[in-house]
Amino acid sequence: MRAVFESADFLKIAQQALHLSPSEAGWRTAINRAYYAAFRVARDYCRVPNRIDGVGSHDAVLSAVEALDFPDAGNFANSLRTIKKWRTRADYEATFHDLEHIATKSVDDAELIVQWFRRLPTRT
Repeated sequence: MRAVFESADFLKIAQQALHLSPSEAGWRTAINRAYYAAFRVARDYCRVPNRIDGVGSHDAVLSAVEALDFPDAGNFANSLRTIKKWRTRADYEATFHDLEHIATKSVDDAELIVQWFRRLPTRT
């Protein structure tokens, strides 16, 4: 029997990459995994499908988080948007200044986003 994958488990990988592999590759990996942990938890909570006509699922998730009727939804959407921007830079740009700091911030912010979604009431 196959277990259901927990999106938040990407945070464990992000933390390991950040702390056990303090290098440019480790920091870039930490940013990537941190973003996907937060993105997937948000996507699952907001029930955004993987494929959407006309709009990318990442932008649709950001819009869905902003539209949630909970305190701080806009703040968490902005944090997710920032980590997304950093993830894109980490994955595609050859030069990325202040990488260690941004990796640490990405992992910390992703953890806050995941915790926030876990505290929200279950959707029916």
